[in-house]
Amino acid sequence: MDDQESNAADPRTNLRRESGGAWVWPTGWRRTDRRARAYAAAGHAGVRVVDVDIDAYREPGLLLPMHPTPRWRGIGFLALGAVFIALAVVIGIVAVVDGLWAGIVGLLVLGGVGAVFVLGGLATLKQRRDAVPGLRLTPSRVVFDAGLDRLGVPWDEITELRTYTIRYGINPLMPRPWQNWFSVDVRDVAAVLRPSESAGAARTARRLRGSTAFAVPDRRLALDPVVAYQVLRYYLDHPADRTELGTPTSVARVAEGRLFD
Repeated sequence: MDDQESNAADPRTNLRRESGGAWVWPTGWRRTDRRARAYAAAGHAGVRVVDVDIDAYREPGLLLPMHPTPRWRGIGFLALGAVFIALAVVIGIVAVVDGLWAGIVGLLVLGGVGAVFVLGGLATLKQRRDAVPGLRLTPSRVVFDAGLDRLGVPWDEITELRTYTIRYGINPLMPRPWQNWFSVDVRDVAAVLRPSESAGAARTARRLRGSTAFAVPDRRLALDPVVAYQVLRYYLDHPADRTELGTPTSVARVAEGRLFD
């Protein structure tokens, strides 16, 4: 199926609709008819007002919901981790009994891989059940809440929203899966991470490197990713309107599509 790329040169010019009423996609995202239908089907029904607690401070915010990480994934990670650790133990026993000390390398490698899976599984199973994960937009900041990790980014620290597509895998014989992403770049990543209440969010930001505080793939979002991007773009470009975040006015703005000049 042929891709239909956005013809806008600057993401800031994308705050408008196509003639058919659909959102113009951000520059940098890959567009196919199938993905466009999936985006449209997601809609924006989950967008609502919520209370946001972070850094010992509470304020109302606008929720752009994300899908929670499935608990079966955590169980699967634990199972894989147990298998790798069991193999590491067997190799270690054989190495000691037979005096094959080179087997210690295999023990360390398999044990390390197993530990990574176990830690990932535990983190997934520990995700909070008291709140829907998502982006929470308040008058003062954007809060990235993945259900376990949470990171607050003041609006004044944000320098840009970047959009791009990432392909996965290296098999040249099979179509490689891809996802559209947007990331939030900031002036000083260290300053944003310093007050973070989540060590996990801080580690994730450091892995992203550069000036990126956090990044979100399209399939993680429970609403139309194009709408989520346009909401962030609108309030980044219109500081005076941030005071309405966390009020019914902000929900109505999203529902009515008033996200462009």
